[in-house]
Amino acid sequence: MLTTWCGKDCGQCPEFGVNCPGCKGGPGSAWGGDCEIARCCRSRSHDSCATCIINSQCSLLSGREEVPASRAQRAQQPILAVERMRGSAPILAKWLTTLFWLQIVHVAMTFLESLIPRLQTVSLIVNLVCTVIMFVALFKLGRAESYYRTSAVISLVCAAIDLVLLVIPNLGLAIFIVVATFVADFVAYYFQFAAHAEVLCGVNDELSAKWRKLWRWYIGTFCALIAFLLLALLLPPVLALLLLLAAAIGLLVVLILMLIYLYRTAEIFRNIASAA
Repeated sequence: MLTTWCGKDCGQCPEFGVNCPGCKGGPGSAWGGDCEIARCCRSRSHDSCATCIINSQCSLLSGREEVPASRAQRAQQPILAVERMRGSAPILAKWLTTLFWLQIVHVAMTFLESLIPRLQTVSLIVNLVCTVIMFVALFKLGRAESYYRTSAVISLVCAAIDLVLLVIPNLGLAIFIVVATFVADFVAYYFQFAAHAEVLCGVNDELSAKWRKLWRWYIGTFCALIAFLLLALLLPPVLALLLLLAAAIGLLVVLILMLIYLYRTAEIFRNIASAA
């Protein structure tokens, strides 16, 4: 009998030699293995379950016969997820690519505006046009995931607020509108990030998890930037400048990651669409 973690006989398994090189070289291996029993044994420094004093009460060991079936079921999940999204793949590929280029323009104009204040009006107009186009893209993507449609509606509200901002002469009211736009943008981006994560669920779980994590980093770095701007009046100039620079760099990194993830997401669905 080949040595296994749980004591099963590899020679009696139909998978051995065909899809599996053996327990400790296959599903139970330290690198890339997906056997919970193997992980348990390694974490407790056991060569097998036989040397564990609680093996008679172990739920993992008692369910060892069901492990191959559950492993096969997990292996089928990405295939089923791809099949589920195959019909929506062309829409996702086309409009996610559109979103990618719109985000590049939006990020570029935002940073140009911060470097050259005279471009504020031009930036508002360009961002307004991008927001309208983004509404169309998100609405189209809503056929694949409803969160996109929610983000589309909020983006349209942002466009309307930006339009009002162009014609409002009252400074106090303009500041209020800017704050309202920031809040609406946060909510719109939340639904976008959530939608990206949802359409990737099962298709690419790693990238799906990265989208969820990136949202937390996005709101964290942006809030840090706002907080440091408010604290700049109370802190020494050098310290305030360093904190603002750190927050700005952090936000820039998040925006770059957003573009990378968006490109990868679009590429995944381009590949699914082309394989159909």
